[in-house]
Amino acid sequence: MMECIKVRFYCLLLFFSLWLYLSLSGYTYINGILLFCLLTITNILLVVRSARQNNKLFFVVFSYSFFYVYVLRYSFIYQIPIAVYVDFISLEYAYESTLAFALFLIILFGFIRIERNTNIKTFRPKSSPLIFYLCYILSLVAAVKGKSGESILNAGAYMGGEVSTSSLNEYFFIFFVSAFYYCGICNFHKRLLYLLAFFYCAKNLLFGGRIETAMMGFCLLVLVFQYKYKIKTFVVGIISLFFLMTIWGNIRQNPTGFLAGDWGELLFSQNDVYMIVSQEGDVNYGSFRMIGLVEEGILSIEERLKALGYFFISIFIPYSKLPLSANLSAYLQSSYPSGGGGLISGYFYVYLSYFGVVLIAIWIARVLSKVAKAHEGSIVYIYAIYVITTYPRWFAYNPIVLFKLTFWGVVFTSLINYLYHHLNYEKSKDIRCSCGVSSTNRTVER
Repeated sequence: MMECIKVRFYCLLLFFSLWLYLSLSGYTYINGILLFCLLTITNILLVVRSARQNNKLFFVVFSYSFFYVYVLRYSFIYQIPIAVYVDFISLEYAYESTLAFALFLIILFGFIRIERNTNIKTFRPKSSPLIFYLCYILSLVAAVKGKSGESILNAGAYMGGEVSTSSLNEYFFIFFVSAFYYCGICNFHKRLLYLLAFFYCAKNLLFGGRIETAMMGFCLLVLVFQYKYKIKTFVVGIISLFFLMTIWGNIRQNPTGFLAGDWGELLFSQNDVYMIVSQEGDVNYGSFRMIGLVEEGILSIEERLKALGYFFISIFIPYSKLPLSANLSAYLQSSYPSGGGGLISGYFYVYLSYFGVVLIAIWIARVLSKVAKAHEGSIVYIYAIYVITTYPRWFAYNPIVLFKLTFWGVVFTSLINYLYHHLNYEKSKDIRCSCGVSSTNRTVER
């Protein structure tokens, strides 16, 4: 154990020293390749640590983050643009963004505790049909009402038609997790939940959304899959997911080609000759753009601090009621467009420079480290479930989800827990009263 800690400490020291050199020396072609290698090795070591500990949950978490690392090879090795946008596509902005990304993973590597999978408490749903059906109906309404408009099949291309998305589309997970929490051992209840999960994923995919489907995968991972399957199954699953995401990325850009049976184009798209078009590339470009706004002086220090304040206020107040800078990914989109979203490291670099990146990485490391140790039913345990469920969204789209959806998720689930214990208390009180009456009657008869 001590040897592992020493090795990790020396790796952390080496990684940080290399990162410091790269941040001080600035971008060159060689430095870009070195930075990409540093980022890649750090992420791979997190995956390897998880595999060695047989920790299937973290193995999937860090394998997912690798998708956003791997796409950067096009920028630094092949020098091919990874997005269709041009305002901040230069390698200097890519380099600054990747420095923040690398620092985030290095701090995570140094501070996270990855426990053996056997130490993770098995999720044991409670049994309450009343609460189950209440939460199930709420989640069904959220799935139906959360997204509407023109599907990619009707529009002919991804984002080719009008799509309206409500906050219900993601609050769905609050109700879904709560329903799962009270489904008990009833197989019929679980089948209903799996059917709802399939409906939710299918609907979002038809409207061009992949993040929601990834979130559903992480939700079922933390609640069910990590206890059912061996890590070899997850290795095969991750490799399969890589190819499926590539194919789906091509389908959503050209659904008419899919319907026409042009399978070769789906597997061997020519888009990567001059430009890479992918969700992972768009997310990285979102970080390039945000950091570019800082480097160009378009976002002043005062505006950045205000944006941080609005960020936390938006936990309680909708974006529509706040200044536009509350949502950095949407801010100044009319002047400097992007595909939306951005890495969590990019957001916190804008807020507080590298200090912000270190802070958020330490916070996430502490939360994830408690997954195996938290007492079942505790606020920390419930919070950890929501953090992992929403991981694809806060890691690669908007970190407000890490605070907002998880906060309201904990509040809702805690209220449902109170209702459950209150109903059980009333039920047990009725039983005690009934027993008391029976006892009295027997005494009188004697």
